[in-house]
Amino acid sequence: MLASDAGFTYAGVKLSEEAENSLAKRRQHRNLAYASMGVAIAGSGMMLIWRD
Repeated sequence: MLASDAGFTYAGVKLSEEAENSLAKRRQHRNLAYASMGVAIAGSGMMLIWRD
């Protein structure tokens, strides 16, 4: 979950400004956001499966 938060933060702070002018940075921003969403969903699923 912390990795997901770090990915969202990096995408929002660093890549969002660069994505305004570069198509490659837009793709990188989008892909990192999708990857962060996937990590967040996987973490949530793990918490549901292995809860005590």
